[in-house]
Amino acid sequence: MEALGAEVLVLDADVGDLEQMQQVVNAVDEQFGAIHGVIHGAGRTDPAAFALIEDTSIAQFEMQFRPKVKGLYVLDHLFRDKALDFRVLLSSNVSLLGGLRMVAYTSANLFLDAFAQKENRGSALPWTSTNWDRWGYVEELLGEQGQNAAASVVTLAMTLDEAVEAFNRVLSAGPVPQLVVSTGALEARQRQTSGRERLVESTPQERE
Repeated sequence: MEALGAEVLVLDADVGDLEQMQQVVNAVDEQFGAIHGVIHGAGRTDPAAFALIEDTSIAQFEMQFRPKVKGLYVLDHLFRDKALDFRVLLSSNVSLLGGLRMVAYTSANLFLDAFAQKENRGSALPWTSTNWDRWGYVEELLGEQGQNAAASVVTLAMTLDEAVEAFNRVLSAGPVPQLVVSTGALEARQRQTSGRERLVESTPQERE
């Protein structure tokens, strides 16, 4: 961004803390003037925040809900009466596809989607929730997922250039409640996911 002539200000704050975020807004206003857009992309993706459903703790839900849910409430409070060009939430396609070890993460992203849908019914400038596929450097993705999952990770992951192009399209779409960015046919992926993860029900007699 700086190479293209932009001035970048990096500030460290807990997005779930209203006082800290008010200080961030004040610092930005002082250096640049009015804020024209907000992108809420906070979240936890470190391994400690993920577990199978039976192993997921309240603490892991709090890890996900503080940045995403409480952070959204803080930002909504700070910018509800501001004349912004856009207010964008970075959600995930796990809201639509699910995923192993992701119950807390999925729940937090589903909240973002529902919040944006609600706001669209009564706000002059609603939040837009954007559901994304994974994006980043291929080498990082392979390192995180391991070789067994390498093929699917590389196939579905967005390159950084693709992600930038998709984000430009998101911003040009205007104030809509929800946009899904999928690198493959979404309905086919939903069928595949539900077929793979569905538990087969049977009566006790059948199981015997």
